[in-house]
Amino acid sequence: MINIIKSIKVSSAVSAINISNDEVQILDSNYLLNAYSLQDMSILHKHMLSKKQDNRHTYDKSYALSDHLKIYISLYGDHSGLLFTMKNNKLVGKDSLTLHENSVSFASFSHNSGLLAIGDEDGKAFFYDLNIKKVILSLEPRADSISSISFSHNDRYSAICSYDKTVLIYDLDSNKKLSDSTLTDVIEDSIFLNDTNTLAGITRDKRIFKYDSSSNELVYTEFELDEWPSKIIELPENHVLVGTRGTNLYLINSENLELVKKISTQYIGIKSMLFHNNKLFIGYVNGRLELINTDYLSKEFELNLKLDKFEEATKLMEKNIFLLTHKSVKKYDKVWEQVLDIAKDRLVQNNVEEALKLVTPFFFDHKKEEEYRFLSSNKKDIEYFMQLIKDEKDILAFKFADDHEYLKDMKEYNTIELKWQKVYQVCKQMFSKDDMESSQKAIDTLRRYSSINSKKSQVDNLITNYKHFIRAQKLVKARNFKLYFILAGKKPFLTEEALFEKVTQLGHQTYLKLLDLEQKEDFEKAKPIATYLKDFTPFKEKADDHLESIKSKEDMLNYIEADDVEGVYASVSNNVELENFRSFINYHKIYNETKQFALESAKDGNTQEVYNKLDKYLVVNYLEDSISLVFKLSYLMEMEKSAQENMSAIHWPETIKRYVLIYDFDSEILSMIKQLDIESLIMSNESDFKKSTLNKVEYYDSILVYS
Repeated sequence: MINIIKSIKVSSAVSAINISNDEVQILDSNYLLNAYSLQDMSILHKHMLSKKQDNRHTYDKSYALSDHLKIYISLYGDHSGLLFTMKNNKLVGKDSLTLHENSVSFASFSHNSGLLAIGDEDGKAFFYDLNIKKVILSLEPRADSISSISFSHNDRYSAICSYDKTVLIYDLDSNKKLSDSTLTDVIEDSIFLNDTNTLAGITRDKRIFKYDSSSNELVYTEFELDEWPSKIIELPENHVLVGTRGTNLYLINSENLELVKKISTQYIGIKSMLFHNNKLFIGYVNGRLELINTDYLSKEFELNLKLDKFEEATKLMEKNIFLLTHKSVKKYDKVWEQVLDIAKDRLVQNNVEEALKLVTPFFFDHKKEEEYRFLSSNKKDIEYFMQLIKDEKDILAFKFADDHEYLKDMKEYNTIELKWQKVYQVCKQMFSKDDMESSQKAIDTLRRYSSINSKKSQVDNLITNYKHFIRAQKLVKARNFKLYFILAGKKPFLTEEALFEKVTQLGHQTYLKLLDLEQKEDFEKAKPIATYLKDFTPFKEKADDHLESIKSKEDMLNYIEADDVEGVYASVSNNVELENFRSFINYHKIYNETKQFALESAKDGNTQEVYNKLDKYLVVNYLEDSISLVFKLSYLMEMEKSAQENMSAIHWPETIKRYVLIYDFDSEILSMIKQLDIESLIMSNESDFKKSTLNKVEYYDSILVYS
């Protein structure tokens, strides 16, 4: 079922796995870093990160490895951790991190290895900048320990999950909370899907969820897992893989959260997983690591499907279940309706074996198997229905289909439905002649169908309201869609007509054209199309929204051309959808680049330079939280640097007052006060230190007040 290339054993539970420079790094729970060749999994080197032994929980998650050869381990019991850097197979850096007052419960690196996220048992989450070696963000404590922290693919968003069953989605770029939701149980692990801020995760009540923080929409699987889930990773073609503390893996469709396959594993207890270039690494609590080739037999699989050899292709899937995630597997869905239709014909002809042979290769999908079994169990009814159609007994066929709804999905039903639609249109034309003889002929023709339950309403409406039907046709022919939709609103039976669907489809095509033009920023062509679309009542609200959106984008382009910083960001504050406007994204890049330069100055404690670089942005409310982090770092570094150079020259109470005025007594300043050993100067008069109540923050070009 899976193709295991290699299986190796390390000294204890496989806590973290990483790929870097053609090496596979494995960190086990005994603080041993093992490096193997990616080519043949031969051992390259080992490093003991700490000789300290402790009795951690088997599924402890306070270890982390990054793509840029950074390693973090927490030291159980003494509330600290160690950050290592590796270069040329040697540990060249070692920093002690004491960021928290309680034990670390979770650690992870951002995708670009710029940040280390650490959560502790007090519910605090810290984001440590690896370039400047400082905490740049600490969040308000959750009500319980941190269970998981994950980053979006672009490292803009982070999901902070807690044992209080909550998940906080945070925008690290703007330094703002996007959402804060409570789930059914503790989130064991989570990942962001694709390049979105949509989160997928696993909870301790054995469920899988998907959460869209933009719409606040939370969806769970309809089924529960058999075991406690432990790890979730993303696989190609909209799939996720869930590992458990038991002996099963679960392959899940991430679009609809349906179970694709349950896979048995050789060992108990999956602790870590990594997917890299079609290779899957699975680490177990017993120290075993398996390397699986998910691309095994993929070329043969693709070729068989190309040649419509479904039986052969399915047999290959039995040898490698991960072929289910191959893009070629979509062909099964494309041809299924046709295959099922042929199988139905074979059933009616009593060629049961031939029918079964056709559909069996598709039975890896339980839904398809159920569809076929249902047809097979209703073989006699299908045979009778098809005979009615063959004998041109359409009225009886319609009545029989009304009693057996599934028959309406068959192509044979479409043949009689098309015949009925032709009769219906001919009768309309007869009514349009507006003479007694034609009208009576139309009525007589229609009444033959009035005994069919599904047609009775349509027949009665046409006979009673034929003048409205004729008017509707004339309005559409004259392309007077505004009056047509007004008429359809007053006469709802018109909405059941094929004509209504046809006109609505025209509106939809026009709407797609509008979207395309707006996406290309061709507003001059987009505006008249949006105005034209307002005549289509089902699209009027959307058309108005897009006209308003186009106006906002045109205004923003004017602000950008004039380099009006306040105008640009005020527009985004009033309409958050403009955040995805390409011109704004490009303009905002300038701020982000400026912010990075300011951070370089901030890490040296050069607040004057920070102030000068960010000066034009200080008036922008939209950027306030983002700028706040840069100044905070600069202020802290400025204090630390001055304390080292000339401690006595600084009036520390007044300096701390300035900081507290902006940031309050946060964990960083409390740590600084302790580090400077000035607690007696500050904390005894804590009531004199108050955060500003003003909405607008005024930043200092230096936090220091001299004695």
